[in-house]
Amino acid sequence: MKKHFTSKPFLVTALIVSCIAVVAVCLYFNWERDTRFIPEPPQSSESVSEWKENTGSTTATNPAVTTPGHTQVQEAYPKIVEDDDGNVIIDFTPPQSSEAQAPEVPAGKTEIEKPQQQSEVSHPVNPDPDIKPSEPVTQAPGGPSPGSTNDKGQVYDPVFGWVTLSPVEQIHTDNDGDPNKIVGSMD
Repeated sequence: MKKHFTSKPFLVTALIVSCIAVVAVCLYFNWERDTRFIPEPPQSSESVSEWKENTGSTTATNPAVTTPGHTQVQEAYPKIVEDDDGNVIIDFTPPQSSEAQAPEVPAGKTEIEKPQQQSEVSHPVNPDPDIKPSEPVTQAPGGPSPGSTNDKGQVYDPVFGWVTLSPVEQIHTDNDGDPNKIVGSMD
């Protein structure tokens, strides 16, 4: 009997039966739900039944800019610059004024004038007495030159000093075209 419960056909059949049972339970609990899509009623809105095309040039009121002293009339943007046989050139950006105007000071606030830059230093700069400027390291005039050798066969390197060179070892390999092997030789 123990072999019967652990056999492959019994386990596959039990798995299929349990899947069908899960699907049946899910369908039973969702059976009474109304899953139809019912759209909301359209909202009432006013619509215009005729189309009006504005073929003439745009006429906009030009707002007046008032600054203390004078009044300027600004042009409305975007404006049509040129209109020739179906080719229309429109300027979208107003020209920047060359005078940069500062915003007005709000009521009850005082305007602070910008301090003038002093070209001369009013006090001398005192350097930190603990810090001394570093002196450049100079090689002794009687020292060895880079690349020179001594009687022990060592080579002088200015950074590492006297360095003993090791002999070069080369291993020649045979290559039969396998990409996992070493290709070529470094002679």
